[in-house]
Order: sequence, then C-alpha cells, then structure tokens
Amino acid sequence: MENLRINKGWLPIFPGFYGTIFEVDESEEIYNINEERKENCLSPLEFDDFEFDYEKYNQEVSKYLAEQIGKYLVKNCFVSECNFESLYSPKQYNFSNDIINVDYKISEENHKNILTYLNDNLDAFKEYLKNRYTSCDGFISFHSNNVSDWLKSIELDDFYDDTHKLSDILNFICENEIAEDGYHEVGIYELYEEVSGNVFLEIKNYHDLVAKN
Repeated sequence: MENLRINKGWLPIFPGFYGTIFEVDESEEIYNINEERKENCLSPLEFDDFEFDYEKYNQEVSKYLAEQIGKYLVKNCFVSECNFESLYSPKQYNFSNDIINVDYKISEENHKNILTYLNDNLDAFKEYLKNRYTSCDGFISFHSNNVSDWLKSIELDDFYDDTHKLSDILNFICENEIAEDGYHEVGIYELYEEVSGNVFLEIKNYHDLVAKN
C-alpha cells in the first residue's frame, strides 16, 4: 500500500460565515413558525423569542463543504483524502473570517498532479501569488509572491511541513477551474445551493414557540 502523507491545512474556496453567502439567514424559520402560529390563532413572534442552534448549523455546513470540496479534489487526483477536522471562528471578525480545518492525505501521484497542474497554468499561478502575497500599505506578506519559490518548495517536498502552502495551492486550483468554466461543482453559489438543500437551522425551543400564547 502506498504511503500517504498527512498534511493539516484549511479548506479551499470557503469564504467564512460572517458577511458572506454562508452567513445564516433566520428569516425563513421565523416566517414558518409564525405561519404555524397564525393557523392556531396565535400572535406572531419576534427574533428575540427564538433560540437558534448556530453552533450545530455551522458545524454541519462545515462538514458538508469539506465532504463536497474533498470529493472534487479526490476525483481530480489532487488529494487522496480530505477529512474535516474542526471549524475555527475568531472571537472578532476585524481581521479574519471562519476557517474550516481539514486533514489532507497526499500520495506521490497527487504530488505529481499538483506540480503538473501548476506548470500547465503557470501564468495564472504567478498572477494569483502576486495578488495574494505582495506586501503593500497595511499588509505585510509572510509568504513569497515569487512562483519559483513555490514550485521549488513543492519539488523539494518541504511544503508538506507548511500548513498554509498546500491549502493555498489547492485554493488556487479550485479558483482557477471556476474561472475557466463559470459553473463549477465547487463554485461558491453552487455549493451554497447544495448546503441550502441539505443543512437546516435548528430551533432549540421549537415546541415552546408553536404553543406559546
């Protein structure tokens, strides 16, 4: 059996919850409860009456996204496995957003496929690194924006020791594929539609709300 390297990293494409398309919208749940109350001749309720299980919702969305994006990366032979590890949410959203932490398992074939993809899309990768890692006023980059440095890191295998590099390379691959064909199975809007149909916001005090005067 081929030896698989384990690399801890973060999930590509996911923009976080706060201020993005994945931020939970409680309006549908509130509307449905009030419609049910209306049928029972009860007065409508306000937002503060509801106890939403945000933590469970965010965890389930994170696991679902890790599964779907992981399937894409495995199917295209960039990784052998992508397993959900945890959801990190900052206490304040001034400088960062939520991050889904995952464990990647990488084979030698995956390694070669990644390197081949980057060389085949070199100009796009150069532009990606330039836009992402060029220091400017208010931003100091801790990573090189030179494509040669990144390719050398991959060739020497030392990018496995960096929890950021592999994840960002996979992020580039996903973004680059979306840019090429528009509709894409790991596109943000497509993933959101999938999430909307498979993960639901739970109301912890549902039974009390439908019976409350």
